[in-house]
Amino acid sequence: GQSIDCEMASYAMPFLVLNMGGEMVFILEQRLHAQNIPLEKGSRVLQEVIRAMCSPKFVEELFKPQDMYSPPLVRSLFERVAHSSIMRLNESSMDRLYDLMCMGFKHQVMNISHSEDLSRVTLNHLDELRKRVPEDEIGVQVQTCISRFQQLATGITKLEYDLVRQELLRFLQDKKVKVSLFLQEGIQNSDGTLVLASPCNMSHCAQPLGTVRYFDDAGQVTRTTTISLPPPARQVRPTPADPAAAAALVTCGSNIYATATHSTPGAPSTHVAPPSSPLPSPPTLLPLPLPLRPPPRRPRRLRPRHP
Repeated sequence: GQSIDCEMASYAMPFLVLNMGGEMVFILEQRLHAQNIPLEKGSRVLQEVIRAMCSPKFVEELFKPQDMYSPPLVRSLFERVAHSSIMRLNESSMDRLYDLMCMGFKHQVMNISHSEDLSRVTLNHLDELRKRVPEDEIGVQVQTCISRFQQLATGITKLEYDLVRQELLRFLQDKKVKVSLFLQEGIQNSDGTLVLASPCNMSHCAQPLGTVRYFDDAGQVTRTTTISLPPPARQVRPTPADPAAAAALVTCGSNIYATATHSTPGAPSTHVAPPSSPLPSPPTLLPLPLPLRPPPRRPRRLRPRHP
């Protein structure tokens, strides 16, 4: 019941943070390019953000079983990650960035064929991060994070994946921010709701849609027939049993902004410190204490009344 749900959903935080972190890097990269930030400086911004997300202490805390953060706490986490670089975002730009991150990840969680695809989506994001860092200390940190996630992903059952997906959708359910790129690509409606992809792929062990099986009193299948289905349902195909072939079908988690050559209205505005500004050392504000708790309230002191 409820205790099983809470226990298994404690795996959701790595899926949430790593995927939304990947979306943040995609958006920042597109905005830095659109604002004509020099390539070297833009690469440094992205690498510092990735370094903050994949720092050993932060990853260690992230993978501990824990309850899902509230949206304000998640936004605060990513604000501190973004500001670990030389880039500065004002409050409205950070709000817009966070909304875009949420909508991008929500579209992916809703459009995967089955919950186990969450692992492939996350690895797609992590692979994209690895492409953007050199093979030095940051590259090692990203690879360590990938290995840690693979270890987690292989130990999760199908039921646990279902509960993780449910927890992620519960976190994202109230987000209906309109994104101009999504509207132009036809993956979002004008009211902010997202469009589900069709066709999709079933699990490799599932029966084809339209299969009807007849059983006798002993529970044995006596005959099998198929019924005619409308065209959209006929396009649904089983997922290949081969893991590599199945993984190739999962494209969620790739950079949807890579083909966006236009400036997205309402996109976050980034400000990069000029070369004369002192550059920060490796961020010490991360990891955040997990779980975050509000500071204890100080007891009020009662002032003595004077007659």
